[in-house]
Amino acid sequence: MEPLPNGLDGAAALCRYEGIATGLVTSLKFRHHRDAVGAIGAALAVMGGPWLEQATICWVPAAPANRARRGFDQGELLATATARAASDRLGQRIPSRALLRREPSDLGESGQTPGQTGRTRVERLVGPVLRPTMAVPHRVVVIDDVTTTGTSLERAAMALRSAGAGEVYALCVAATPVGATVSRVDDADDGDRARRPGSPHR
Repeated sequence: MEPLPNGLDGAAALCRYEGIATGLVTSLKFRHHRDAVGAIGAALAVMGGPWLEQATICWVPAAPANRARRGFDQGELLATATARAASDRLGQRIPSRALLRREPSDLGESGQTPGQTGRTRVERLVGPVLRPTMAVPHRVVVIDDVTTTGTSLERAAMALRSAGAGEVYALCVAATPVGATVSRVDDADDGDRARRPGSPHR
């Protein structure tokens, strides 16, 4: 991403969050259509390339209310599929672990932690409060579905580095085009543009 969110050594997105990509992500998140998860994970594993070697994969956790409502965390599904594909591709075990938890940062009247759905860009820049769940390995690759402002990825990187990560990369399914209006049915969290594997580290 240019500029790359603080704390990341590199980040990339498979496509822009528009057209077919929008339908694909919303079908997974809101209609429980998981048919494409394996294919998306395989594509993320290819895109991640050398970033995934000797890495541990984690994901930006969904807001608790969203996970409870859906019955799953789409980030976890994508991270698991990416880890499986990367393990096959690299011939080494690439684990997927819940290295981050999402803390209640802005409780509303319901007492539930809201996601990013329906927020303005300014509100999204506040970002979620993410904490490490354990000491983490040297190299971590964070998976997220849609990137918008870069804030969640920055928060994830900061939390992971505080727990011992030396290198942190991000792989996302889609990125919202710069200047685009984010749909109210989308709870995209992070940045706008992607730095591809192999680009110079900042």
